[in-house]
Amino acid sequence: MSAVGQHGVDYNRPTSRLTFACYVFLALALLVHVPWVGFLKTGAKGSAQGNFGLMDLVAGLHWLRENLVAFGGDPAKITLMGHGTGAALANILAVSPVAGDLIHRVVLLSGSALSPWAIQRDPLAVKRKVAQQTSCTGDVVNEDLAPCLRTKPLAELMNISLSSPRFLPGFAPFVDGTVITPAKAAVINNLKIPTDSAIASTSGIEFSNFHKQDVLFGLTTYESYLELTAADLEFGFNETKRDRILRTFVRNTYRFHLNEIYSALKVGVRVPFRVRARAAVKPAHCNRSPKRGA
Repeated sequence: MSAVGQHGVDYNRPTSRLTFACYVFLALALLVHVPWVGFLKTGAKGSAQGNFGLMDLVAGLHWLRENLVAFGGDPAKITLMGHGTGAALANILAVSPVAGDLIHRVVLLSGSALSPWAIQRDPLAVKRKVAQQTSCTGDVVNEDLAPCLRTKPLAELMNISLSSPRFLPGFAPFVDGTVITPAKAAVINNLKIPTDSAIASTSGIEFSNFHKQDVLFGLTTYESYLELTAADLEFGFNETKRDRILRTFVRNTYRFHLNEIYSALKVGVRVPFRVRARAAVKPAHCNRSPKRGA
């Protein structure tokens, strides 16, 4: 078996790479474009131009298919594994019409293409912010931004930064119609959801259409630890901060039934929610300082 893994923290890191190492697997590493190059839609509205980071990964998978035999791997049994944003990328590639047939198994840890931070739903808004920071004036909607960006010094391009609402993406893959395709109306119309099913919507159904691959979902011991400060991780936090985090998550992630969703989440995390760090273990709703030596 040959395996590659996408380690991910967020899409906005300087580089991202496919890497996975285990003594029973062939270890591989594939570099992709820096974030703003890899996930910036430079073309006009309706254009598929962009998602070069995904295209890097697709090219890497094709290279693996052609060359794995020389390294003792089996090109017919490629396992793609990812954590966080890496899991989202693995999910995207597994269901993509241009990459799905290259992947035999998928392991998704702590994320998927259905995560709220996985897909950029408004790539033109990101393009507009990049145009403002680089003084590339013009019709952002209908003109290609790439010619102007090519005239800019590398240092200026590397200083491009993008702030986004918490729990939502900045530079991230977007639906381009090529690597990521929208759900087909025929598939949605023919889909019958049982009345007692927990599935309430067909939104994102295109990301669950795996090409006969084996799929394994998993979690890590410490989920979303980057969302918390060092003090939060060591001492926990009180109900006020917990509720503020939940309200921000619901407000930025959902569009309908916000109050109902917030109430359900608040009740759900009241008892079992705990923050652990090193030897200290403390419930999030307890604001007392831990005893020394605990």
